[in-house]
Amino acid sequence: MPRFWAGSLAEDAAFERGLTYLYDLRQQLPQSDLIELMLLPEARRSACSWIGQHIDQLNLRLDALLQRCHQAVPQPAQLSLYAAPLAARFQLDGICCWPMAEPETKTKTEALVLLDLGVLAPQHWLRLLVHEYAHALCAQPGHGLKFQAALSMLCSALQIELPASESWYALPAYPRTADRTAFWQGQPSSSR
Repeated sequence: MPRFWAGSLAEDAAFERGLTYLYDLRQQLPQSDLIELMLLPEARRSACSWIGQHIDQLNLRLDALLQRCHQAVPQPAQLSLYAAPLAARFQLDGICCWPMAEPETKTKTEALVLLDLGVLAPQHWLRLLVHEYAHALCAQPGHGLKFQAALSMLCSALQIELPASESWYALPAYPRTADRTAFWQGQPSSSR
């Protein structure tokens, strides 16, 4: 094959890999459209290609943060953690959910945690993970007493400032980026 095809094939392979990654994650969610698949073809191509090239490194960085969370608690949460662009219309920076129960066992599997790394700078990724990890620890949605206790334990162990009691329902306090999709397309984005 002529050498001038190499760049195009590499780009096509990265696009396919990124698209497959997003579709595989969507299939595990109770609501598949939680993951953003950009509507404009050029944005979708750009994002999927970038994801295909960088997702392994991102998930490795998240795994290092996850190990810190695991080490901070006596009984670690059972979860799988992935980076993914979440749909802006849901106004979520991260989500902890449980895939549908297996019909033959009627039990829930481990929690699935997705973090939209496009909404915040890397130095704040741990704060977002701690919030979602607290959901996985208490094995339930919402911000009730079990969640508050789990979040308090994690923040204390990891030396992260605990949110004020009136902000239990809010997202963790960190500066958000101006454009959450820019990160997923390999573009810089400033904080708001």
